[in-house]
Amino acid sequence: MAKEVQVTSPGGVSLPVVTLFLLTFALALPTADNGQTPGPRISVVQDWSHRHLIFGGGGSLEALLAAARDPRARNQWLLRNHGLFQAARDSNRSNDPFALRREPGRFDDPFGIIEQGKKGKEPRRKEALDIDWAFKLSGTTGGVAAGAFPAKFSFDVTVAPSCTNDFVVFPINATPGTGQANIVALQNLYVNAGKTGFCGPGVLDLPTVRWAYYVNGGGPVKTSPVLSLDGTKVAFIESVGGGAVFSVLTPGTGGTVAVPLDAMSLSVITRLPYTPAQPGCAASSAKENTRSSPFVDYVNDDAYVGADNGYIYKIHPVFGNTGTPAVTACAQVTTGSSLLTSPVYDPTAQRVFIADGAPASSLYAFSTNLVTKDTIAPAIGTITDGPIVDGTNSFVYVFGGVSTQAGKVAQVPWTGTSFSSWGTAKSFTIGGGANSSGTIRSGAFDDAYFDATGPKGGHGHLYLCGYQSTTDANGINRAGLWGFTFSAASSSGTLTAGLFGVGVSNTNLSPAITGAAPASCSPITSFKNGSVDRMFVSTTVASSANYSFEMWTLPTIGLVVGSTPSAKLYSDTYYTGGTSGIIVDNQGTGTDQSNVYFGTLASSTQCTPTGYCAVKLTQSGLQ
Repeated sequence: MAKEVQVTSPGGVSLPVVTLFLLTFALALPTADNGQTPGPRISVVQDWSHRHLIFGGGGSLEALLAAARDPRARNQWLLRNHGLFQAARDSNRSNDPFALRREPGRFDDPFGIIEQGKKGKEPRRKEALDIDWAFKLSGTTGGVAAGAFPAKFSFDVTVAPSCTNDFVVFPINATPGTGQANIVALQNLYVNAGKTGFCGPGVLDLPTVRWAYYVNGGGPVKTSPVLSLDGTKVAFIESVGGGAVFSVLTPGTGGTVAVPLDAMSLSVITRLPYTPAQPGCAASSAKENTRSSPFVDYVNDDAYVGADNGYIYKIHPVFGNTGTPAVTACAQVTTGSSLLTSPVYDPTAQRVFIADGAPASSLYAFSTNLVTKDTIAPAIGTITDGPIVDGTNSFVYVFGGVSTQAGKVAQVPWTGTSFSSWGTAKSFTIGGGANSSGTIRSGAFDDAYFDATGPKGGHGHLYLCGYQSTTDANGINRAGLWGFTFSAASSSGTLTAGLFGVGVSNTNLSPAITGAAPASCSPITSFKNGSVDRMFVSTTVASSANYSFEMWTLPTIGLVVGSTPSAKLYSDTYYTGGTSGIIVDNQGTGTDQSNVYFGTLASSTQCTPTGYCAVKLTQSGLQ
């Protein structure tokens, strides 16, 4: 029986409950086969959906247990706390691999951060983003699309990272063929240009291809892929000849980006053209899919996905071993063609959230059978990214921009752990003016949002990239960093105008551009590694004072006016045109073991030869 550990989960619940639910998952997993210490293997998947369905702190036990139905709750907890299990296994103190003998009130310290602090020494932290590698995905046609994310599979987070079993999947927004893959997985990730990395020291300066495929007769992959929990399958959307195809690949090994394997001839892919007329949606047209990544409900093996025809689809099965994917439900989100966002299914409310992507977008909530539709946040602006849903606190967040006008961020509450009614949407203006482009990507929360108190107790901050206000002396066509706090007053958990950085030139994320639209940003990604909470963001335009890729260290009190990034990369030298969505991986101090991954939105000289790149950077000070 697992021993009690007096710490708290992201939902603010004592860990005996969380430990039991983690054991339920862990004991069902196979034994590790990676040359590491035998025992239950705990794999973790990270893809776009794990940052859009979150589990904030301060929720009730009932809400946490409801949220635990989705494996993403387990994955997010492990990413923040996997040192708990690594220390237990490495110590080998008893026959129980989960015997957690440690000081009350904290985890063990597998990376030595606490012990160094006791000795009066802080861990050495180099404030820089090390460029480890840039791997060419295509020549001049396209790489990872704007707003799309790679997907990372970590074979076993309880031990050291694996060179041969950890991998990252990159979708490629290029027409596939015998000379061009449209989806690829890279392994031997933990290497660098100096050949001193964790994998292949003295030999490797680039990752190696685990597998690379093209779909004969297929199309570009414009949205984010989703991995099965065991990493053996990947679901993604192809845009083909005016239609959209839902594809599930069961990859083997082999191929290269320039000489990919033919997924069709090898019979390793199942494809479903889902946008033609379907039962219940006879009026739907065969449009492509520009923005809507599939969201997989792992428990029920369902996928929800939209398309550019204004319809949302439910597909079953996805990763199951029996049956062929088929559309089981369909509904019209909005009239006419519209670039729908990615949907998000929340297991607590048992609702599917999606926005229509029109110039005056609204946020909708559907029942799981797609029969009931509620409009819960009308006329927010052009909503480009899918919403962020916090089921443990019963909140959904959405971000919208309006061309030549101010953008908005909105928060919608609902009542009842299992949904009973919607609250009133609370929104705030986030700058903008005559030159704003209207594209505002999704934001991210700092680590305090996930502590035991959480947003309803006034903890945590929401950060996002918007535009400077019309009163900004530095130019209204700048992208800028915005932040919001949370109130613990009677309006518990609602957004308050904790605005910072407006009108301060060194906190602008892009330079002023006379007579032109400003830079737009990537979605923001945040991650606390050890004791340092960091945020990563890129912009599409840069200068010698405003950089294309920036890392910000987040203080517990939130960023203030005049803050500056703690590390940055200059666009003219590195990533002109900005980057895709950004994912992070392992917590650790080993060489090249804690990283960020993304794709470039323009051809870059960092690839050899020049092209659209897949990139890995080392998180600051962690090598």
